[in-house]
Amino acid sequence: MSNDCVKNLIKDHLGVYVGHSTNKLIRKNSSSGGLVREIFEYLLTSGTVNGVLIVVQEYPKFFTTIARTVEEMSRMENSVYAPVNYAKGLKEMKEGEKYAVTAIGCQDEILKKVEHLIYFKIGFLCRGTYFPSTMEAYAAAFGHHSITNFAFRRNGWPGEIVVETKEGKYSYERRPSFIKSPRLRCTKEAFFSKATYLPKCVSCKYDFSFPSCDISLGDAWHKKYSSDTEGLTLAITRTELAENILKGLQKSGKFLYWRESEEETNNVMNDANIVSNLKLKNWMFKKTYTRPLMPILVFFEEYVLHFPWKVALKKITSNVSFIEKK
Repeated sequence: MSNDCVKNLIKDHLGVYVGHSTNKLIRKNSSSGGLVREIFEYLLTSGTVNGVLIVVQEYPKFFTTIARTVEEMSRMENSVYAPVNYAKGLKEMKEGEKYAVTAIGCQDEILKKVEHLIYFKIGFLCRGTYFPSTMEAYAAAFGHHSITNFAFRRNGWPGEIVVETKEGKYSYERRPSFIKSPRLRCTKEAFFSKATYLPKCVSCKYDFSFPSCDISLGDAWHKKYSSDTEGLTLAITRTELAENILKGLQKSGKFLYWRESEEETNNVMNDANIVSNLKLKNWMFKKTYTRPLMPILVFFEEYVLHFPWKVALKKITSNVSFIEKK
């Protein structure tokens, strides 16, 4: 695809960066790189804001609350790909105080009523949100019921999906190997794809990169970082305030970051997000009795219809040649 055909997804900005928290524990336990946590701690401990709006979980629901201390942030969820109720957190805000918040494009509409209380706004790159029932469907595919907690991402990058039940805690790779883990891969792609987006997300009217915030954050999907397992944050600054906060974090030794190619970043963000048999999968997910069949359909698509036979044969022949030479 020529550069002329690629949309400008970054939008108006001051800088494009990639970096990570220097605290190994924060970096590992965060979504990608730990920048949200570091910004929140920085603003709270410096007294710049009175509180930060965090998302917490009471399975299967996610809602917001105000954390006024670093200790209270321990309840904060990392990545949430399910609907979030903002009402509780907004009610906890007080006139005359200042807050730092996180949101995706559509949630910014809700924040407008408290815009005068928001000191710093973090926007997440967002392609879509799943039905809450996807969590149950995914867990059920592995025989888990009576769920008490569902984490979309834990333990480094790209991390693991963690399902907690009354019986125990179970972890599954977020990006399973095509060769080693066909069952994991097919289950993940069946229940966490465009096929299980909320209807409003399929025809989303908001900008992917949330240009109206102070800083847009997401995963660094650049090929050169593909071997990273600890987590890197892609950060797009929109305001001088965001630039100054990043500089403050780097100066204090809390966060390490560097400039990234704008062209390469925009190309990475330009994901067509194509899903085979989308309408059929939508229908199957809506019918609870056909949901368990979705991983089977994905297996048929990826391992039968679209199996990369040429690549596989090339690897087999190259291995045979190597053995013969030895």
